[in-house]
Amino acid sequence: MASTPSSCPEKALLIFFNSTLSPATLALIVGCNSAQAVWKLLENRFSSVSRSHIMSLKGEIHNIKKGTDSVDVYLQRIKVARDKLMAVGILVDDEELLHIALKGLSKDFNSFRTTIHTRSAQLTFDELNNLLIVEEESLTESVEIKDAFALTVTNSRPPNANQFRERDKGNNSQGGRG
Repeated sequence: MASTPSSCPEKALLIFFNSTLSPATLALIVGCNSAQAVWKLLENRFSSVSRSHIMSLKGEIHNIKKGTDSVDVYLQRIKVARDKLMAVGILVDDEELLHIALKGLSKDFNSFRTTIHTRSAQLTFDELNNLLIVEEESLTESVEIKDAFALTVTNSRPPNANQFRERDKGNNSQGGRG
């Protein structure tokens, strides 16, 4: 049977759909007789994003906290949430990303947060990323120095005066002077 030019692309598209769609999605297109019917069904199924889904994604991005994550991991989680919003047609600009990222930082970053808020020059998310990495390294070094200092102070503490009194009591009970 000879193929007409219009049926070759049609068959190629149907083969493409059958080879690339997940089993669950393939089940949706059973009974579709043309590539156009498949496309319309998929478009209707996946293009309608519910308002509740969008609100859920917005809530997700606004509730991200740094916690014990590194700055890299924390900012990556924000980017993933932003990408999910972009996939449903919601644009999150750099200014909002900065607000979200600064809001989710721990109290250790309070002075950094204040510095960023008082800057007159606008900052991109990538610039914030670089500055946060430097700040994280600085905070880590500061904690290490404080820990080393505390250890030094603890180890070099003069003997407790009570230790001498206890020793004196022992001498007195053995009939020392007096």
